[in-house]
Amino acid sequence: MFRTLYALPRFIDLRNEIFLAHPTVLVDYLEQYWRHGGVVPPAPGLPAPRPEPFLDPLPAPPDGPSYDTYAQEIATPDEEGHRGWWGYHLIYAYMVENTRIEQIFRKVVHEFSHGEGLGIADELAQAWLRATEMLLFHSAPPDSIYGVDSHIRPDHGAIRRNAYYRMFGLDLNHGTADNRPYPYIKPAVANRDFVGVFESLLREVWVGIMHRSILLTTANPTDDAGIADHIERLCAMLTDRKHLRTLAREEFYAVATMSWLHLAVEVDSPIVVALKAEATSPYERLRRIGARVGMAPHSKSLDYFAMADDAEDVLLAIETGDFNDPVTARGLYADPTCMSEQFQRLITHWSSATGRDLKAPALYRQARAGVS
Repeated sequence: MFRTLYALPRFIDLRNEIFLAHPTVLVDYLEQYWRHGGVVPPAPGLPAPRPEPFLDPLPAPPDGPSYDTYAQEIATPDEEGHRGWWGYHLIYAYMVENTRIEQIFRKVVHEFSHGEGLGIADELAQAWLRATEMLLFHSAPPDSIYGVDSHIRPDHGAIRRNAYYRMFGLDLNHGTADNRPYPYIKPAVANRDFVGVFESLLREVWVGIMHRSILLTTANPTDDAGIADHIERLCAMLTDRKHLRTLAREEFYAVATMSWLHLAVEVDSPIVVALKAEATSPYERLRRIGARVGMAPHSKSLDYFAMADDAEDVLLAIETGDFNDPVTARGLYADPTCMSEQFQRLITHWSSATGRDLKAPALYRQARAGVS
């Protein structure tokens, strides 16, 4: 969400304004993003979401449109109904949070808030620290779309972990900052079969990628019907958890949170400069920041950063239901203009992050035969 705003071509000369923005302005942007369509459409017969109250929009940049215009441009469907700009998925937040980015920046904010152990932040870094503390570590007003916490669920980290488990049957790969198990409620109803079905899909797609150039006269083990079946099962899992917009606000909150932190290490942002952590990749910037506060990122952070956008694209495509038959499913590995490149990168980095080689022929044969 924030990365999308940062990437808008017309905003290129004003990028520091994002890091300098007052926290209420950033929350206002999220309210407008939601208001202009960044939410699952209502089910038939249900009223449209009530527009959430929001503050006066940020004044228009010199000779440019307002933040409200940017939010509307990002969120509004195009002529064909596609929402390529607004598209977001909880899997993106899950991948980014697995790097330990939230825990590392929590410690950064804590250190700057309580002393000068990390030095004295300049005005740019102070603006970022204020915005981050208000966005991530402060209760939002009850009328804000960003306000998901309450006395019932006061812990933002537990809220996100609960959502990850419900949607994917997955916990994060790390516990608390002191390496204890993170306390959160694991619900009885969750997509515990997600990983098994998803990995089977990735294996089948990899077979298709490896054999897409083989002549029709040659035996081809690609199973288009199997790919379609896996996609249909995944589509059902994901849409069941999102039925009637369940988890919509939690998903929005989690993705916005991780997008803000991801953006901070995707470029040499003010906080990166203040911590003398300039580098050429998100992972290296995060590693250097972690070294400053005595907390290393997860060892597979490079893979998690690399998977975040591709996993989001893949699951958004699966949720459309457009690839639930063998003919359209074939495009996922055979058509470079479809999603074969995203799948190929995702398979590589998923294998590296999990230690399960989805490209190995023996493992593929075992999986197809139903052997774990």
